[in-house]
Amino acid sequence: GITMIKGRDIKMTDDSPREIWKSEQHSVLHFHAKSDRGIRHDEAQKILEAAVKAHAEDEAEAKRRAAKRGGRVGMTDMRTKQTNKMNGFYISRNKIFGQDVPLLATKMSTQVGWNKARIFRPATGESTMFTVDLYNKYRKVDITTESGAAQLLACWEREFNDRLVHCLHGPQCRHGSQCLVGKRMVDIHVLSGSVVPVWGKIENAIRKISGSHNKNLKIVRVQETSPEELNDDDAEEGEGEGEGEELMDEDEDDGSS
Repeated sequence: GITMIKGRDIKMTDDSPREIWKSEQHSVLHFHAKSDRGIRHDEAQKILEAAVKAHAEDEAEAKRRAAKRGGRVGMTDMRTKQTNKMNGFYISRNKIFGQDVPLLATKMSTQVGWNKARIFRPATGESTMFTVDLYNKYRKVDITTESGAAQLLACWEREFNDRLVHCLHGPQCRHGSQCLVGKRMVDIHVLSGSVVPVWGKIENAIRKISGSHNKNLKIVRVQETSPEELNDDDAEEGEGEGEGEELMDEDEDDGSS
C-alpha cells in the first residue's frame, strides 16, 4: 500500500527536486523535505473532543442494537464499551530519560483494532499502541481537575517545545543533532520516477550509509503544506503533492512506547 507522510508542516527544500539518474527514456528525481510532526495541546484537545463525540454515537448505536436483540449485548458492543474507556490523556508511569512523557490515546475501530489504541504524541504525532502496553506503561490523567489539567499541559508543552531542538535523550545525547529519536523535525527523502531499474542499488546504498539492514524502501505520498493551512484549522491539504518511493525511514522509534 501507499503510506501517507503526515506532519503539521511539510516543506520541500530549495534544492528539490534533483535529478539523480537518467536513461534515454526515464529518469529518477530526488525530493528532500522537512516535516514537523508535532501536535499542539489545543490540537490534541480537539482530537479528544472528536473521539468523545464518536464515543457517544457508538454508545447510542449499541443501545439500539441491543434493543433489537431484546436487551442482549453483542461481542462488538462489549468491545466498543471497553475500548471507549481508553479515550483521554496519559502520562508515563515511569520517567523516560528523567521526564514525564504525555500522550493522547483514542480508540480504534472495533473491527480492525479492538486491542489497539490510536496514539498522539506532542513531538512525533500519530501512531498506534497495544492497549496492554498503554495501560501498563501509562496512567490516565484526570483533566477535569485543576491539578491534572495543569500537569498535563506543562508536560505536553515541554515535550512539544523541547523536541523541536533536542531528541528524546536531551541536550546531552552523545549523538548530538544526528539523533532523531523522538524529534519533531525530521528529514524525508523521496525518489520519484522510474525507480524500479535502480531499486536494488538504492537499497544497498542506504544500508551502507545507515549501517542498518532495516532501512527498506517503501511507497509513500508526500503533500507539502501551505502557510494558510498553519493558520486555518479547517483548511484542506495544500499543494505540492507527489508520490514516490521513500529513500530513508523518517519515523524513528521515540523510545517511549
